[in-house]
Amino acid sequence: MLSLPFILLLILVGCLSGIVAGLLGLGGGIIMTPICSIIYPYLGVNPVVLSHVIFGTNLFVASFSSLLSAFRYHIRNLVLWRAVFPIGIFSIIGGLAGSTIAAHLSSQTLLRFFGVFVLFAAVRMYYEFKSSDHREPIFNLPVLAFTGICTAFITVMIGLGGGSLTIPVMVLILHYPVRNVPGTSSGIIIFTAVAGMIGYIINGRHEPLIPDYSLGYVYLAAGIPLMLGAMLGVPLGTWINSKTSTKRIRQIFGIVLFVVGIKMIFFTQSQ
Repeated sequence: MLSLPFILLLILVGCLSGIVAGLLGLGGGIIMTPICSIIYPYLGVNPVVLSHVIFGTNLFVASFSSLLSAFRYHIRNLVLWRAVFPIGIFSIIGGLAGSTIAAHLSSQTLLRFFGVFVLFAAVRMYYEFKSSDHREPIFNLPVLAFTGICTAFITVMIGLGGGSLTIPVMVLILHYPVRNVPGTSSGIIIFTAVAGMIGYIINGRHEPLIPDYSLGYVYLAAGIPLMLGAMLGVPLGTWINSKTSTKRIRQIFGIVLFVVGIKMIFFTQSQ
């Protein structure tokens, strides 16, 4: 098992990811991935399976943090459930497919593509504050189904719950009110993260290099403290969101997504 200092460090990392999850409706992977890529080798995780273990464990944590985040936003009536269920249900298909492919293929090209896309979306989201808020929201089933499959397929391959891609889609394409986006994203991530986690468990069950106390590519020894920390951070994140203006939330979206894009490009090049 892990030593107490590492457990406390992982709880802290999980808490930071939970704050981001609660504030922005993300899964928290943008915080956990770069930090855990440094921590896990010290815990004995083999470099050959490092990325898969990080991604599978991220999705394990996101499954719990997104559930709590969605519940807290639901209490404030800020979740568009008519969008959550179609996008979420079809994201199961994309999540299972993405995790299966990720277990067998290199995702470096996809990571670079995703990084460039997120950088573009971040710039647009940061500077366009009003254009989407006054357009008719889209709840067309084929559009939502396509959104769920595509966003889950891409993000699960790189260990994210999907929020970093569904958020710009919801704001810039589906024209959902920014105030409803974090809660709606959290609801969708429940489906995406669980599907992706199951995929990483199934595809890693016969991998001989996974660390002890793992379930497939889900590293439970690290995932449980990360999850506990995330559950502590989510309420703080949702509280900060309730005290922040719509314009400021969108600016935060833009800044965080810009960081995501840079991190994805950098992380890919360092593989």
